[in-house]
Amino acid sequence: MILLSFILRKFHYWLFGISVVAVSCHESPYMQGKRLYEYHCQSCHMEDGQGLSRMIPSLATSSLLGKPEFCCVIILGKKDTIKNNVSYLAQEMPAFQSFTTTELTNLVNYMQHRWQSDFAETSIREMEEMVSFCKQKTSEQPAIPEN
Repeated sequence: MILLSFILRKFHYWLFGISVVAVSCHESPYMQGKRLYEYHCQSCHMEDGQGLSRMIPSLATSSLLGKPEFCCVIILGKKDTIKNNVSYLAQEMPAFQSFTTTELTNLVNYMQHRWQSDFAETSIREMEEMVSFCKQKTSEQPAIPEN
């Protein structure tokens, strides 16, 4: 009886340890970035990040990856013609202003890790600076007069 109790207790600790590891891996920044990409980006930019030829730009080959402007496009969207490295696309990119700085950092790190060979992880502090840069950039643009 004592042996059975000992075995069950050890099994419980072992099982508990596995569940903690599983939750931890499931909630990692990389996994959150992946889930955000799958939910918000994948339907247009595709699972492989290649986009839709002449309609939606490729993220996998984007010259903006790793630059502050990349974050600006995610946060502010694009209501103008989108330059796709060498061609122009007449599609709009929706704004994702509801992302927290942490979510945006995880999303950007996921995409950079996936499609950039010289990937360097962006910190939350760096992302805060990029978000500030984007907001400053838009506030500097003159307002378009209404007719």
